[in-house]
Formats: sequence, C-alpha cells, structure tokens
Amino acid sequence: MNVMRILISKLQDDDELYTPKQRKRFTIKHISADGIRILIGKEKNTFIPADCLNGIYDFLKDKGWVEVGAMHNNICKSGTLEEYVKSSKPEKTNVGNYVASILEDAEIVEIDRKIPNKVRLAKNE
Repeated sequence: MNVMRILISKLQDDDELYTPKQRKRFTIKHISADGIRILIGKEKNTFIPADCLNGIYDFLKDKGWVEVGAMHNNICKSGTLEEYVKSSKPEKTNVGNYVASILEDAEIVEIDRKIPNKVRLAKNE
C-alpha cells in the first residue's frame, strides 16, 4: 500500500487536525511525495518522511491494536507506533499522536481513544 499516495489524495496544505486524546490542534503545513511537514502549536515544525509513512501499513499489518505510545518525556514504549515513527525520522519530537490523527483522517487507521490510545488498520484495508 502506498500510504503517501492516499495521504496526498485526502489531505492538503493548511488542513487542521486534532490529536486523538487531548484534542490539540495541529496543521498540515506541507504535504508532498517527500513527506508531511506539520506545525504543532504556533512555532514547532516537524517533518515526517514519506518512507516512515509508507512503512506504517507493514508495521501495523497483522497486529490488531497497537498502542500509540507517545509520551511527553521524549521516550516511548517498545512496539508502539511512536517507537516505529522515531526509528524512521531524525527529529526527536514525539509525533505518534499526530501521525495517528493524520492516518485516521485519511481513513487508513482506526483509533481507540481509551487510555492508552491505540491504532489499527481500518477494516476496509
């Protein structure tokens, strides 16, 4: 599955989304075949590379529910979406919640918003 192709077809620059639990607003600043740049708050830009996003399907395939695992202290639990994303991008900012919301908006994953938040591939995948 080419996740970036789906994201590009369903999202656009300046779309506003919200994190799953705390409903923090963030903005898709730029989406392209290279990846997605998001704006967190008013000043924090972070980039999620296309390779990371394209690999999420294989990461989630056959797993059922996977904990998002984003923590504010810049660490993450093993086996979580956050750990997967951190292994694929150079920036240290925790973005698992943002990635989960982006994927849900594009109907690639479903989110279980009970604590701890979890994601799984959408049933239509």
